[in-house]
Amino acid sequence: MVGVVATIGVLALQGDVREHLAAVTACGDVRAVPVRRSSELDAVDALVIPGGESTTMSRLLQTFELLDPLRKRIVDGMPAYGSCAGMILLAAEVLDGRPDQQQLGGLD
Repeated sequence: MVGVVATIGVLALQGDVREHLAAVTACGDVRAVPVRRSSELDAVDALVIPGGESTTMSRLLQTFELLDPLRKRIVDGMPAYGSCAGMILLAAEVLDGRPDQQQLGGLD
């Protein structure tokens, strides 16, 4: 793609994936790609975590073996944006969450 300055991933495990891919694409000069695997995560410059259901997404991150690689990318400085459930996942701590719910630790 001529003029593309960044590849933006959209976590594609559950939630409003299609809508977020369309919104990122509409920004121009970026390439929007779905992310379901660690290799796809490795290929993006930033990540959007869409709305959906945060506890389900937490479980799917573990099932797809993305939880630790995603945490590492965030700690290493990869920009990440979360809408709704995505913002909950980005938090370091969630009050009144499920005991087995995993967080990404990107926000206080």
